Amino acid sequence: SVHVQNIEEIRHVLELAKTEFDFLQSSDQSQSQLHSVRGEEKIGYFEQINHPGDKSVKLSVPKFYASVSIGENGSVNIGGQKMFRQLTLGKLLTPELVKMIGGGPTESESIAPYDRTIFASIISKSDSHCSNTVTNLLKSAANPERIRVAVVDRTNPLSRRYVACDSPPIPCSRDPDQILCIYNANIDVYELKTELDAGAMFARHIGQRMYRGEYYALQVGVDAGIVFSDGWDEELIRQLDATNNDMAVISTYLSETKIRDANRPIQATPERYTICHASYKGDGRERRLEHIRSEQVHQTAPPDRTESPMLQPFWSSELSFSRGHFLLQVPYDPKLCGLDEQDEEISMALRAFSSGYDFYTPTQSVIFRTKVDSNSHSNVEGLCKGNPKNKSRKRLYSLIGLNNNDEDAIPHEYGLGAVRDTAKFFTLYGIHASERVTEHRLCEFVTTGNMHDEFVPHMRHDGMGIDYNRISFRFHELISIHKDSHQ
Repeated sequence: SVHVQNIEEIRHVLELAKTEFDFLQSSDQSQSQLHSVRGEEKIGYFEQINHPGDKSVKLSVPKFYASVSIGENGSVNIGGQKMFRQLTLGKLLTPELVKMIGGGPTESESIAPYDRTIFASIISKSDSHCSNTVTNLLKSAANPERIRVAVVDRTNPLSRRYVACDSPPIPCSRDPDQILCIYNANIDVYELKTELDAGAMFARHIGQRMYRGEYYALQVGVDAGIVFSDGWDEELIRQLDATNNDMAVISTYLSETKIRDANRPIQATPERYTICHASYKGDGRERRLEHIRSEQVHQTAPPDRTESPMLQPFWSSELSFSRGHFLLQVPYDPKLCGLDEQDEEISMALRAFSSGYDFYTPTQSVIFRTKVDSNSHSNVEGLCKGNPKNKSRKRLYSLIGLNNNDEDAIPHEYGLGAVRDTAKFFTLYGIHASERVTEHRLCEFVTTGNMHDEFVPHMRHDGMGIDYNRISFRFHELISIHKDSHQ
C-alpha cells in the first residue's frame, strides 16, 4: 500500500506535538497566538548539527516539528532524533491525519478557514532590505495576524550595512505602531554568519526546522528582494483550495517588478510562469537535468483557466505554497553544501512527486522579485569550496536515484518517497534518464491545459493526490493526441 500503516502511532505523535508546542508557546509570554522558536534554545529545545562543509563545526538549530524519541518501554517523547518522515517512510498520509497538521488537536476537530495559519519561510543573504521585505509581507497580507514569518539570514552582524530582518526603521519604543512592532512576536529570525554560509539549500533546511505546525507553508524568494501584492495570502489560499487536492503545491518562478517600496501597494498581475521545460545541460557524464527560468513560459492563463491553477510537471524554489505537511514529508537534506538552484529544484521535484505531491502553476502572480540576479546560490565558497561541494552534488543525485556510485548511506528521510516511482515521472514528461536527453514541446501540452484535463480525472477519491498508477501512457503518445485534437 502507498498509504501509511502505522496510523495510530502517527496520530499519537501529532497529538503530542500539538500539546508540546502549545505549552512552549504559553511559556513564551508573547501576545501572538502563533507558535515560535523564541526561547526554545534557552530551555534546551535546540540541537546541534554538523556544518555540511566541515563536521568539526557545530551549529545550534531548532528541532524539527513532530520529531520524537522512543524509550525502551515504548514511550514516545517529542523533540527526539527521529523525524516525522521516518515515521511515515515517505508514504501517503490519510485525510484524517492531514487534518491534524495545522488543524485541531485531533482529526475530528477541523479548524475554521479564518483561523488557518501560514508559515512563511524566507532566506536572505547580506541584504540590508530584508526588514523591508518582512514589512511588505505582513503589511500586504489580508490577515497578518495569522502569518508566522521565519527568516534565515546569512549575514555579518559587524557590517556597517547590517540591519536585522525584524528591525523596524524607528525603535518600537518611539513608534509602536510600525508593522514590525505590532507583529514582532510573529517573526523568527535565525542568523547564520557569512563565513558559515553553505548555500540556499542548507539555509532552507534550517528554515524548515522553524516550522511549528502551521496549516499552510509558503517558501518564497531566492533572497529577500521580493514584494507582495495586496491580499496575497487570501489569494494563494483561494487558489490552493480550488485544486481540491490536499497534495497540491502551487509553484512558479517569480515575475519581476521595479517596485521595492515596502509601503507602496502592488497589485497581482495575470502573467505567471508555467514550469514545463527541462533539458540536460553540460558535457559527458556531467550532463545534469535542470529547468531554468529563461526557458519557461511566461504568459496569462487561457481564458477558461483563470479560476483554478493548472497542473505542471516541475517545481520552483522561488515560490512554493502548500499544506504544512509538505515540509514534514519532503525535508531538505542538511548535508548538501554550496549547490545551485538547478540542483535544488529538480531534486525537490522528484522527491515531492515520489512522495505523492502534485505541482500547479498559479492563475496569476501575487508575489514578485525585485532583483534580476540572486546571490543566494552564488559565491558560496568558504567551507563548501572544492571537495565538499562535489561530494554534495554526488550525494544529491544519489538521493533522487540518478547516481548509483555513491558509497554514502543515504537515509530515507532525505530520499525518494514511497508513493510513486520516478520512472513514471520520466515517462510522463518525455525524460530519457539513461540517454540524458528530453523530448521537446512538452510546454504545448501543459500550457493549453491538456495535461491538466488528462491527469486530474485520476485524482484519488479522498483528495490525496493524483493516482498515477492509473495513467499508463508516455508523453510522446500524449503529444500526438494533443496535435490530433487541434487539427
